[in-house]
Amino acid sequence: MINTVPDPILLTDVEGRVILANVRAEALLVTTERESEGRRRAVALNNMLFSAALTGRVIQRAEAQRRELLLVDPVDGSDLLFELISAVTQDPTGGVVVVSVLRNVMDLRRAAEEMEENYRKLHLVEEEVRAERDRLDLIIDSVADPILVTDPGGVTLLMNAPAEKLFTAAAGAAGEVLARVHSNDAYFSSFHANVLFTSETTRHTGEIGLVNPETGEALPVEAVAGKVFSQQAELIGIVTILHDLTQALERERLYAELKRASEGLEHKVREATAELVRQNELLRRQALQLEQASALKSQFLANMSHEFRTPLNAILGYTSMLLQGISGDLPPAQRKSLARIDSSAHHLLALINDILDISRIEAGKMPIHVGKFAITDLISEIVAEVEPIVSRTRLTLMREIDAGLPLVETDRAKVKQVVINLLTNALKFTPEGWVKVTADHEEASDRVVIAVSDTGIGITEEDQARIFEDFTQADSSSTRAYGGAGLGLSISKRLVTMLGGQLTLTSKTGTGSTFTLFMPRSLTR
Repeated sequence: MINTVPDPILLTDVEGRVILANVRAEALLVTTERESEGRRRAVALNNMLFSAALTGRVIQRAEAQRRELLLVDPVDGSDLLFELISAVTQDPTGGVVVVSVLRNVMDLRRAAEEMEENYRKLHLVEEEVRAERDRLDLIIDSVADPILVTDPGGVTLLMNAPAEKLFTAAAGAAGEVLARVHSNDAYFSSFHANVLFTSETTRHTGEIGLVNPETGEALPVEAVAGKVFSQQAELIGIVTILHDLTQALERERLYAELKRASEGLEHKVREATAELVRQNELLRRQALQLEQASALKSQFLANMSHEFRTPLNAILGYTSMLLQGISGDLPPAQRKSLARIDSSAHHLLALINDILDISRIEAGKMPIHVGKFAITDLISEIVAEVEPIVSRTRLTLMREIDAGLPLVETDRAKVKQVVINLLTNALKFTPEGWVKVTADHEEASDRVVIAVSDTGIGITEEDQARIFEDFTQADSSSTRAYGGAGLGLSISKRLVTMLGGQLTLTSKTGTGSTFTLFMPRSLTR
């Protein structure tokens, strides 16, 4: 019967020598000379291990002792883990024997180790799930919008702090607060039912009219709900996010007002644009009329100048003949009167010539005759012409001409007219001191520079801004004191511009003035 027991059973003396063993025990601890060397060695090792396990402590104690024992399988040499249960007893002769039972716990140990490993893995998964839950809670609580997680039955599983303010009330809250919370619950439950029973999609959007439980203010929200399904396609929950629409509605209201204001402004702009078009057309017509009037004025002045010059030339001719004594000698008084007539007639002729020049320039009919000439010769000629004027004053006329001045190619007559005008003005407005003419060549820009400087009365900064305008002198007193129509500088400026040059002025009151003419050495026509 002992051989039917699956566990090895042995009866040994206190030193571990086998007295009786069942088949399972013999397979581990008994061998013969006929068996292989490997088996004999394995059995010998098992006996040594078994004997060592039966310590003196086992024999000294009456109760059964349990401990683990690692043996070797004599067949394949693999490890076998047993639980050794040993008990001391007496044989029929009164001797001390040990009854031992070996229970194979290898599978149990493997199962225990596997269970322990599974437990460890489960613990790690629980830690990960707990950490993920903590992260989820942190994320949800950090979101400003209320978030609710409900099961299919509408039971709230999770909500963040903003949602708690809408759907929960603190203990002892006022009755109106509780009423508002219940109202919010009712509206949300209605939305939840629509998502659950009427929405065929996994995502549902709608608007809910909630209230702030603390203040009672209306709180329109946009609810966005998403259904959550298990791997078996079973609905396990609904996640809802509530977004406050107050600012969006306010923006829509402001946008509508802005749109109305924009449309009104656009209408006003159209009206203003139409009015501007009308005004521009009116200004265009007025400008055209002014242009036509200016052309008529210029034509009239040109015609009248010619009409004036015809009798004036006759007066000058007859006056010249009388002064030359063609009709006989004249008494001193008559000669003096004729001299005054001749001077006034020449002055009037100069004014008429200025008016005629300005009219021709404005009409675009002033011709340009280009030719090569020497600036040195031109200035000598001009100085000779104004010498009679200088002789009647206390002024000194000086010249500084660059000896290396190249020939210039431009309109000689117009350059002469400009320089004479500048020089006569300098002589006219300089009571004492000197007047100087300088001429030089700018190689970098290939320009000829002619300057007329004086130590005269000078020109104020205010008058300098308008000195080149038509019919303009420094002021009315200078007009009365020095005469002239105020066209000389205006004509000079226009002539210089026609020649591609510039006419500039630097002046200081009481110190003098310098007019500088810059013109290209060769005029490109």
